[in-house]
Formats: sequence, C-alpha cells, structure tokens
Amino acid sequence: MQSKIQVILADDHPVVRMGLSQMLVNRLDMVVVGEAGGVGDLLRLVSVLPFDVVITDFYMPDPTLTDGLSLIRRLRRTMTEDQHIVVLTMLDNLAFVDQMIEAGASAVLNKHDPLEEVIEAILQAARGDTYLSSGIRSARLSQGNRNVPSQWSALSPRESEVIRLYLTGMSVTTIAQQVHRSVKTISQQKKSAMEKLGAPNDVVLFQLAKEGGMIG
Repeated sequence: MQSKIQVILADDHPVVRMGLSQMLVNRLDMVVVGEAGGVGDLLRLVSVLPFDVVITDFYMPDPTLTDGLSLIRRLRRTMTEDQHIVVLTMLDNLAFVDQMIEAGASAVLNKHDPLEEVIEAILQAARGDTYLSSGIRSARLSQGNRNVPSQWSALSPRESEVIRLYLTGMSVTTIAQQVHRSVKTISQQKKSAMEKLGAPNDVVLFQLAKEGGMIG
C-alpha cells in the first residue's frame, strides 16, 4: 500500500462528496484520487486509477444494476484483494448489513453517523479489517431483541433482491423484467422468502418490513 491511503469518493449528491473531500483534504495519511457522481463514472475510475479504498453510496440509481448489493458485487469483481469498499447507507434498519459484507464491503456506515467515523472506517478497511460504525452497531444491538437481522439474513441473495424490489412497490411482473427472470421464478422466490420470514401474506410482509425499518 502507498504511504498515503488513496481514496475514491462516489455519491450522486455533490454535497456529500464535497463534505467527505473537505474532511479528507487535511489528512496527511490519505488522499482523494478521484470522485464519481454515478455508477458509470465509478466503474470507470476503479478501472483506471490506482486506489486503496472506495467510499460509495449504497444506492446510486443505474439501469444496469438492481440494487446496492449488485454494485458492491460488481466493484468487488474488478478489484484486487488489497483494494477495499466502504459503504454509506441511509437504511434505518440494518438487516442487510451482513449481506453487504458478504457481497464484498469492508466497512458500512450510516449517513447519519458523524463524518469522523469515515476516517476510522478507511483506516480499518485499508488494513483489511471489517468495520461497522457506532450507529450501525447500536442499531444491530437494539434490533437483536426482535431477531430482525437473522430473519432477513436467512434469505438467499436472490430472495432478498426480490423482496427488496417488491417493498419498493414493484409488481412481480415488473421485477421479472428488471432482473431478467421469469414471472414464475420471481413468484416462487417471493413465496420462499415470505415462508422464511414467517409472513403468510403481503400485509404481514409489509408489517415486518415496517417494524424492521426498511420501509417508512
């Protein structure tokens, strides 16, 4: 690794990138080597720039990706073992944090956490360690009493994908078109996910999602 940790910033909100950049500019051990305002720019930068850590928003709209986990997996496939991903998320419920880590993220922070925690996340990620911000750790502890994370983490990646899209208001048919699978397959994956979650119908599914903080 270089004497300075080389960082790429990615967020579709310029004010977020500006805040992160201004925070890092005074660090003697870190340097911002590139900024991206979208998925296409980010993928281009990671393919041409030397870097150690990518800090990216979990959700940046892009027609080539279904969700943030798809972005993490796609980045991970293009990166070396010495390059790492720090994810910023607005999720109040953090049932998907384990899946973010499994997809290839080294660190996960909530955007409500103090910006200073980003520094610690970069340092830990650059060392090859896993880091969860204090806000996420607290949320996981509070949710542990309801066993929410284990419920949702029991889903397969494709089941999770289907349920996440369904919770956004997409129909089964629309989801099938979005992820290029048959309506029958999507229906079966939705049914299997609901069985694992203990949701006999859509009303209960949405109630579980609301209790878990995944929908308002």
